[in-house]
Amino acid sequence: MIVTLLHHTDKPEELVLQAMAKCYDRKPTLKSLQAAIKAGHTSLLEHVSFTWELQGISRVVLAQLTRHRIASYTVRSQRYCDEWDTDYYVPPELGPESRDSYLRGIRRSRDCYRKLLGEGVPKELARYVLPQAVHTELVLTMNARELYDVFFPLRLSKRAQPEIRELARHMLVDCCWVAPGIFGEPEDWEGYDE
Repeated sequence: MIVTLLHHTDKPEELVLQAMAKCYDRKPTLKSLQAAIKAGHTSLLEHVSFTWELQGISRVVLAQLTRHRIASYTVRSQRYCDEWDTDYYVPPELGPESRDSYLRGIRRSRDCYRKLLGEGVPKELARYVLPQAVHTELVLTMNARELYDVFFPLRLSKRAQPEIRELARHMLVDCCWVAPGIFGEPEDWEGYDE
């Protein structure tokens, strides 16, 4: 998995403080912003956005990302791109016997895909035999409110699948680095990651 922060709002805390000043008719401080966030006044964070390029995530994670529709997504097209040699996700929790069965299933699926293409079947039809484990890549943009209120609480949770938890941790590190006044430190989010 490769998670690359492509772009973010310049000086995010300053922008949010400027927006917050409109609400209160006075110049807020970073401390008052943090108090407002803790009190649930997170609409201020919608002015800040982050854009990542994600590579090497499974179609399963893609489905989880788009399920709540809290971001903007531009995804590699299986309709137009040849996927026969695309890598795939292998859950690390699989035992040796289950892992062997899993890998055999992946190989059969990929062989069938390649055979269909060889028979002249269009990619857009052949893709139906591909497993959800096949890797994809995309560009994702999400605002800070969605990250803070929805994405991180959902996807850092111990109930989330390991692959999306790993993705969320990468994204959290970026957010904490760019906007520590909003997101704090990664350790501040450890309660979700138990």
